[in-house]
Amino acid sequence: MFSLAFGAKTMNSISQFSESLMQEVQAKDAGVIGVQLTDLLMKIKQVDTITAKLNDAMVDLLRNISVLEILFDRNRDVFQQITLHIIAGKQKLEQIKQNELPALQAQAATDPMNAQRLRDLLDGIQSSEPWISS
Repeated sequence: MFSLAFGAKTMNSISQFSESLMQEVQAKDAGVIGVQLTDLLMKIKQVDTITAKLNDAMVDLLRNISVLEILFDRNRDVFQQITLHIIAGKQKLEQIKQNELPALQAQAATDPMNAQRLRDLLDGIQSSEPWISS
């Protein structure tokens, strides 16, 4: 009980003094100082408004950064996958040129079906080289 009441009387008198002082200041014409205080308070409110807007903008930027980081990671993954496909395509094209093409060229001289397959294979090689070489 003692701890709750400790200093209560002093706090009450300070509170009453503050209230009476505020009423007295409000009752009097503050003149130039009052105008300056009002102007200062308006500027403080403007600063508070600007601060709130800047904080909102910062939150939006942080969200955008997060989204852009995710997008960057996904694009990097896709780029790596495409790179692997290009490497695999180059290897397959080299394998076709080294193995299948010579064998089909040897058979094309005696078989018209193989001659057509050879032309199709050469067309396929020619059309896929620009995509794989890039």
